[in-house]
Amino acid sequence: MLLFVGIGFAKPALAQQYLSQLVSINIQNEKLGDVLTKLSEEGGFYFSYSSNVIPKDSLVSIRADQGRLEDVLNILLQGNYELKEAPNYIILREAPNRLRLISDNNMDAGRVYSITGFVVDDLTGAKLPNASVYEKNLLLSTFTDERGYFKLPIKNPESSIALTVSKEYYRDTTVILLAPVQVQAGNKSKRRYGYRPGDELHNVERTAMGRFFVSSKQKLQSLNLGGFFATTPFQTSLTPGLSTHGSLSGQVINKFSVNILGGYTSGVNGVELGGIFNISKRDVDYIQVAGVYNLVGGAVNGVQLAGANNTVLDSVKGIQVGGLYNHVKGNVRGVQIAGGLNLVKSDVTGFQIAGLGNKAEGTVRGIQVAGILNYSRNLKGVQIGLVNVADTSSGTSIGLFNFIRGGYRQVLLSTNEVTNTNIALKTGTPRFYSLVMVGMNVSDDDKAYSFGVGFGHDFVFNDRRFLSSVFSSQNIFAGNWKELSNLYRVKATYNLRLSKRVGVYAGPSFSVFVNDQSAPVAGYKSNFSNYPGIRFNSKVKGWLGWDVGLTLF
Repeated sequence: MLLFVGIGFAKPALAQQYLSQLVSINIQNEKLGDVLTKLSEEGGFYFSYSSNVIPKDSLVSIRADQGRLEDVLNILLQGNYELKEAPNYIILREAPNRLRLISDNNMDAGRVYSITGFVVDDLTGAKLPNASVYEKNLLLSTFTDERGYFKLPIKNPESSIALTVSKEYYRDTTVILLAPVQVQAGNKSKRRYGYRPGDELHNVERTAMGRFFVSSKQKLQSLNLGGFFATTPFQTSLTPGLSTHGSLSGQVINKFSVNILGGYTSGVNGVELGGIFNISKRDVDYIQVAGVYNLVGGAVNGVQLAGANNTVLDSVKGIQVGGLYNHVKGNVRGVQIAGGLNLVKSDVTGFQIAGLGNKAEGTVRGIQVAGILNYSRNLKGVQIGLVNVADTSSGTSIGLFNFIRGGYRQVLLSTNEVTNTNIALKTGTPRFYSLVMVGMNVSDDDKAYSFGVGFGHDFVFNDRRFLSSVFSSQNIFAGNWKELSNLYRVKATYNLRLSKRVGVYAGPSFSVFVNDQSAPVAGYKSNFSNYPGIRFNSKVKGWLGWDVGLTLF
């Protein structure tokens, strides 16, 4: 019976039995990394391991005919690694040492059964501190003290208990114990466990928030247990250290998680609510809401909301809303909204909307909208903001200033029938560019000043010749700041590039002038209505004009 139960516990629920495959191999002086690649390709799986603990460049030789893959790997790795199976993976965990669990007297105190004992090094007999001792089905755990001693209370034990001992650089050991009483087994169908590939110490625990909120015991669990995880329907916590799953909370994926102040879990496969913050080591699926802060080490698939900040160390697919700031180190597919800033270290497909700024260090296929600044390394969509920046662009940037590498950054000097001296800054691309312009009419008794913006598109014929179409809106100051008039112009100009940095242009325009000045001011221009054209009413008139200029840079 013990053997039967032991076999049942020894196989994780997600085991793929890759290690039992029969392989034939004949290798002479090849790199270990190349041999592992060949084995993974033939077996239909991947190896997962930390690159700094596997000597991939070391030369190995082996010959086996229909040998078990587990035996082949133990020979190649000289027995210094623990082999664990996960979906599509074999995890190689450095474990050159072996440990042993010595069960002490078990104390029966009513319905609480306390298991006590020691964890020692199997070779030296030295007692091992800070080893994780846990029952994976009941999700109960403890640590050994400085003397290697542990005590694990178990309420309402089942007919058998599987105690697993894990410690960094040691192989996991599982011991099957019989409980002193027979009770009805609990429903395990809602809980499963297994292993996933990944770092021994996860990225969330290296962040400032992770270092501050995750306790040393929980970090030890991550080091000792590696890729072990379990799933449960529900958990609740007051803080990361005060949880229904105790120090194992960082190894558990929950379908529904409620964190009064804050919580720390392996992941979410449902809904997680946090009064202040949520910290998840791996993926979050469906919904995560925090009053202030969400930190996720894996991917978010669904909806993520935080009053201040969302930080995701992998990718987001869905909707992410942060009151102040969103930070994603992978891709974003969907909608990202922040009151302040959105920062994505890779590609964005969808929408980025921010009160201050958006930054995507990859390709943007979609729309960026910001109150001040948008940045994209490669723009294949649309940017709308006060300032837009892109390293390369096949899209459209709409803003006051559009700085595109290889695009327009030109100064235009011109004259026209309204103001004889004008200067404008032209930024963007031939597809779409903006103009920030100021002008003046230089005359002692006919002064006028203009300032405004324009937008245009260039029809490029070749490297030297192109046709520009521009619409502009300007305010006209003619002596009274409280009564600024408006000038709207549409113009088409033919451009000739004389050299790489100098060009000339000329063409016709059509202007509409809206006179909001009640009375002329001495010394300032007042004859706008004298141009021959179309009078729409007493204050609005249109006419044909001209524009001639010089392009620099």
